[in-house]
Amino acid sequence: MAITRPPSGSTIARDRRLSLYRLALHPSQEAADELFGSIAAEDPFHWDPYTKTWLVAEREAALRVLDDPAFSSRPHRVAHPDIMQPSSRLGDMLSRQLLFLDGAAHARLRPLVVRALSGRRIRGLTREITALAEQACGAPDRAVLDVVGDVACPVPMAVIGLLLGLPCTDYDNLRVMSDAYTRLITGIDRTTDDATLTALESFIDFALDVVRCKRRHPADDATSELIAAADRLGGFDDMDLAANLVMLVASGHQTTSGFIAGAVLNRLGPAAERRSEPFDVEAALAEVSPSRFIGRTASRDVRINGRLITAGQSVLVLLASVNRAYASRAAPHLAFGHGPHRCPGAMLARLEGRLVVNTVLKRCHDAIPGADTVRWSDNINLPRPESLLLIRLGRRGKGESGDRTPYLPGRLQASRARHARRPGRGSPRLDADLQGTGPGQRPARRRAA
Repeated sequence: MAITRPPSGSTIARDRRLSLYRLALHPSQEAADELFGSIAAEDPFHWDPYTKTWLVAEREAALRVLDDPAFSSRPHRVAHPDIMQPSSRLGDMLSRQLLFLDGAAHARLRPLVVRALSGRRIRGLTREITALAEQACGAPDRAVLDVVGDVACPVPMAVIGLLLGLPCTDYDNLRVMSDAYTRLITGIDRTTDDATLTALESFIDFALDVVRCKRRHPADDATSELIAAADRLGGFDDMDLAANLVMLVASGHQTTSGFIAGAVLNRLGPAAERRSEPFDVEAALAEVSPSRFIGRTASRDVRINGRLITAGQSVLVLLASVNRAYASRAAPHLAFGHGPHRCPGAMLARLEGRLVVNTVLKRCHDAIPGADTVRWSDNINLPRPESLLLIRLGRRGKGESGDRTPYLPGRLQASRARHARRPGRGSPRLDADLQGTGPGQRPARRRAA
């Protein structure tokens, strides 16, 4: 989608007030709450002339868009045309990802991803997630905690690393690559800078390294399961697998990080009203809306509720608006989407959110200083406060200086020291890392030839 700056004048005041352009200018949670609430109340299905897309906040219309094969999820709506050229490796990567496939191609790949993210595998991470959250909160007498830097960012990254069996590498650098990917696919502005493109190229190389090494050293992890299932079915090459590994890494921690931080802020910030109530993960998912909207493109003319959406037009389903009905339990929330593309990692997000947020709430009971002026990230689709300080009840222990060096779970600690170079394909170090048994990993198990 392209962004057009709104002109001045009273005749366009209403269109400008109900446009996503407002959120691009002021990406705060307060601005988002006001915008999505206004759209839901005043005009829940309208054309936004500044982002050149239909905005859908009516529940039934949203379900129709997400369920109807006439609305495509192909990546051309999010990526710059230069990226989608046949010669572009980035465009090739996006076109292979489950997130952007339609029809038979999507139906063929989705069962493989769902199997890799099986309930058994995710439930098996319960103990590790709890331990990571407790360690991230630090010693019982620790005085200051940054929920974003100490918990919400590093813990989901460590969890997805355990689930996928990622090597003991530089998780900070992996987060930079993941951030670049989400900037590419989740915004409303399709322009991309050179630093983002470089990080994305590195992300592809990293994923290809992991796939090739997992073929040599399979283990009991989701990546090895995905590779084995794809090989049994046939028709998938290393780039197919690497492209979807990139998707799983990014989607497996980006939305969860924002959800954890947002849920804690809502419970412990100065405007919170439910501090004494048990944490309800479903209510929190509806309230935070970790992904605020989902985009589609009409592949043919479609009429919904009297409105004609013509072929080629973009549609954004505003989950953050639709989910407001959940507050009164009038309807189930759509935090994980709906239809064929419903998030296959929903179970992990629920488990991780419940365990991590409850751990933080048990340890931190004081209000958040300055929470009414929290600075938010500029990604208008995946909201996340940039820094969130909590003061824990209890006195500071002897020798405690209030140090706020972020806790880096398990394998993240070593990466600080070496600040690793990106390993080359088939590098001995990556091979050695993948053969290791990090926290929560099981010893490698070779498949029969």
